[in-house]
Amino acid sequence: MKKKLAAIAAIVGMVALCLCLTACSVDKTQFIGTWAFESGSEQGLEAESVELMKTFGMETSLTLAEDETGTLDLFGENVAVTWSAKSSTEGTVTLESMGTANMKVADGKLVLEDKGTSMTFKRA
Repeated sequence: MKKKLAAIAAIVGMVALCLCLTACSVDKTQFIGTWAFESGSEQGLEAESVELMKTFGMETSLTLAEDETGTLDLFGENVAVTWSAKSSTEGTVTLESMGTANMKVADGKLVLEDKGTSMTFKRA
């Protein structure tokens, strides 16, 4: 009888743990989609300069897919991206051969930050 109770308690415990882990999963939907480059912290990447570059066909966009892959289109050059969400508003992105940056989503903007440099994107 004690063995049956112990087995049932163990099963109940495992089910409860699974439910807790499922409930704690991160909502990454805020990140998914295509983002148009709006501005950067480096000189020459202010919003006005970016708008001028667009008139000459020089555009940059970031596309993040649900499977945590994506592409950064830098003026026609595609860079492979992998990303992960730490929370519904914060995560990291790794750009192929460029390194890893932190990313945040707020107010319809996505910001990539690394070592004091940032790039701001808006929903495309």
